[in-house]
Amino acid sequence: MKKNSKYRAKRILADGHSFASLAEYNRYTQLKLLERAGELKNLVLQPRYVFKVNNITIGAYVADFSYTDTRSGRVVVEDVKGYTSPNSVPWKLFQYKRKLLKALYNIEVQIIKPTRGKSSWRNHEPQSKN
Repeated sequence: MKKNSKYRAKRILADGHSFASLAEYNRYTQLKLLERAGELKNLVLQPRYVFKVNNITIGAYVADFSYTDTRSGRVVVEDVKGYTSPNSVPWKLFQYKRKLLKALYNIEVQIIKPTRGKSSWRNHEPQSKN
């Protein structure tokens, strides 16, 4: 039996890749245009980062995208989030892995959220309800 997404995201198959949602696919098409325009290079889909401590693998994180910003030379790692609930278990797990990535490899993950009704994107950092 096929499992439905919790947030009603529909998996998209395009360009030989599988995207978890329409938002993720739309971001991919925008990044491909930016790559063709020369604003970024080395676009990688679903890069995997393995967490190792004392040569023991303790887990992994798979981002949506990584690329090099050609203006700054900086490597950018992105995760597209259509819906974020600060107190949900998936969000807390994502935040945990995000902190591990920063602590172990000094890599910041940018949270990218589509702007409703527009073809633009924004960095997003939900506020905790604590």
